[in-house]
Amino acid sequence: MGMFGKEKKACMQGPLLFGFHGGLQLQPNKRALQNSTDPITELEAPHELVIPLLDYNKNSIAPQVELNQHVNRGQLLAAGIIAPATGQVMAIEPRHIIHPETIKANAVVLEVDKASDNQSVHMANQANHDSTAWDTQLSAFLNMPDNVLQQSALYGLGGAGFPTASKLDAALGGIQTLIINAAECEPEIACDEALMQTEATHIARGIDALVQLTQCRHCLLAIEDSMPAAIDAMSAALKSINAQVKLTVIPTIYPTGAESSLIQTLTGRFIPHNEKPSDHGIVCFNVATAYALYQAIGGKALDSRVVSLGGSAMPNPLNVRVRFGSSVEAILLATGNASVINTARLRAGGPLSGFDLDTPQVPITAQTNALLAEPCITETPAQPCIRCGECSDVCPAKLLPQQLHWYAMSDDHEKCQQLNLDACIECGCCDLVCPASIKLTQSFRYAKSKAKHIAQHQQKTLDAEQRFALHEARVAKRKQEKAHAIEQRKQSLKARSKPQSDQIKAALERAKLSAKSKKPR
Repeated sequence: MGMFGKEKKACMQGPLLFGFHGGLQLQPNKRALQNSTDPITELEAPHELVIPLLDYNKNSIAPQVELNQHVNRGQLLAAGIIAPATGQVMAIEPRHIIHPETIKANAVVLEVDKASDNQSVHMANQANHDSTAWDTQLSAFLNMPDNVLQQSALYGLGGAGFPTASKLDAALGGIQTLIINAAECEPEIACDEALMQTEATHIARGIDALVQLTQCRHCLLAIEDSMPAAIDAMSAALKSINAQVKLTVIPTIYPTGAESSLIQTLTGRFIPHNEKPSDHGIVCFNVATAYALYQAIGGKALDSRVVSLGGSAMPNPLNVRVRFGSSVEAILLATGNASVINTARLRAGGPLSGFDLDTPQVPITAQTNALLAEPCITETPAQPCIRCGECSDVCPAKLLPQQLHWYAMSDDHEKCQQLNLDACIECGCCDLVCPASIKLTQSFRYAKSKAKHIAQHQQKTLDAEQRFALHEARVAKRKQEKAHAIEQRKQSLKARSKPQSDQIKAALERAKLSAKSKKPR
C-alpha cells in the first residue's frame, strides 16, 4: 500500500461540521483526472456481455429470458435487471464475477448485435441532449415515480448497489435531510469527480427531482475540499434549479464517503449499523445516482456507469463510461491498457477498499467504480500482532480489529457477532496502519462470508424442517379425513341394512294379516 501517503486524521470540526471516529488523511493520486474537463468517453459494447443474475443481497434470481432469445437494450432479463445492449441470449450459465472470493454466479451471456446497439446508443444520446422536454418529463415522474424507477432498473452507484426504488420508498415515509454524497475520498478513484465536472447541469436536475419527490426539509450536497473544479461546476449548476440545495465542502478524510461517516460529518448523528438512516429521517444518494435518475426520467435506463482506470502501473489512466457486463479484459483492450492484463496486479475498487482479481474475465456491474493496475510485488509476510492499538484508533466503526481478526481466524462466529463484525465497512484503514502487515480486512471479509453461508445453511435447514412438518401435518390430515370418510360410509351402510324398528313392525303386521287371510275357514 505504498502508492500514497497517510497521516492520522486531524481535527475535522469546522463550521456546521462534526467529527467521526478514526479515519486517515490520504494523499490523493487521481491520475485518471488528467483529462477530466473533456467529455467522458463511452466505450462501445464488446462482442459479449455477461450479466450476473444476482440481487442486492447477492442472492440468485430466476431469468425471464430463454436461450437464443433476441432482446433489446433496456429489456428485462430478470427482476430488476435489464439488457445493457441489443443482442441474442447465447447462454444462461455460471460465470466468474467480481468478488473477493473469486466465485461464480448464474449469468445471462449476451451476444451483442453491433448494428442495432449502435443505433440505440445514437437515439439515447439524442434524448439525453434534448433539454426542452425536461419540465414535462419531471412532472410525469413526480406523478408516477414507480414507472420510471422500475423500467430503468435504477441502483445506487456509490458501491453498495442498493435499489433506488426501495430507498425512495423508505424516504417517502417522511425525511428531514437528503444527503447527496460526492465525497470520493479514496485515492485513485475519480469517476464521480469527473462526472461532476462534465455533467453538472444534469446532476443538478437529478438532485432537484429527488428533493421534490422526497419533500425533504434540507438537502446537502457534500463535496470534498480536494475537488475545486467539481465544486465550481456544481455550485454554478445548482443555481439553475428551483430546489434549495446547500453545497457543503468537507475535509478530504478517508472514509468520509462511507454513508455512516458522512452522516456523522454533516449531522453529528451516529446511525447504528443495524438501523437504517431513513428511520432517523435521513437518506443518502450518491451523486452518480442523481445523474442516473436524470437519465431515467428522460427515458434512458441504467445500463452503464463511469469507471476510473488508474493505479501506478496503468499506462493510460482515464475515466470511461462502460456498459454493464463488459469484461475487465475488454475494457483494458479498448482503452489502450492491454499491456497490464498479464503483467500487473489488477484490482477492483480503490487501493484500500478494493481487492485483487484472479482473472480479467469478470464483468463490470453497477458496483464497480474503479479498476486499478499495480506492480506485482512480493507481499510482506504478516507478523504476530503487537497489540499497538493503531487499528482501533483509525476504525470509523469504533471496532476492535485485532480481536475481530483473532476470532475470525478461529472461526468463532459467535464472538465476531458479539464484537459487531457486521458494522465493519471494509474500508481498509486498519490494514494501512498495521505495523505487522496483517490482512485484517481480508479476514473480516472471510468471516462475514462464512457467517453468511452458515446463516443460509441454518435457514435452509429451518425451511426444510418447516416443509417436513407441513408435509407431516398434511399427511396426518389426509389420514384423518380418510378415516372419517370410511366411518361415515360404514354408518351409512349400517343404516341401509338395518331398517328402523317401526318399519320392521309394520312388515310383520302385514305378514300376519296375509297369513290369516290364507287360513281355511
